[in-house]
Amino acid sequence: MPQIESLPVGAGYMHQSDRATINITKAEGDTLYLTATCDSLQREYLRLEEELLRFRDSSTHESVSLMTRGPTGWQSFWIYFGKFSAIIFSFVLIIKMKKSNSSFC
Repeated sequence: MPQIESLPVGAGYMHQSDRATINITKAEGDTLYLTATCDSLQREYLRLEEELLRFRDSSTHESVSLMTRGPTGWQSFWIYFGKFSAIIFSFVLIIKMKKSNSSFC
């Protein structure tokens, strides 16, 4: 590190070993910028980024198609049956409450 500390501001050091490279650049004060690259890591990063983009595209298409689709016939039947049953139950409950209130008066 003494060699790097003696470098002027803006100067740097680079070392390469096979496909790996490291760059160290001195900034003002005690600040050093370190950048390391490796070809195999870059390839893996790009592959994973492409896979992520494909996954996002496919999940967007699926979610859009699921959101635009309405309930099936059988689901619609149970939805309407439930609504109709709730209305009938409400009327029966109101009628029973009125009968019980009129008997107390």
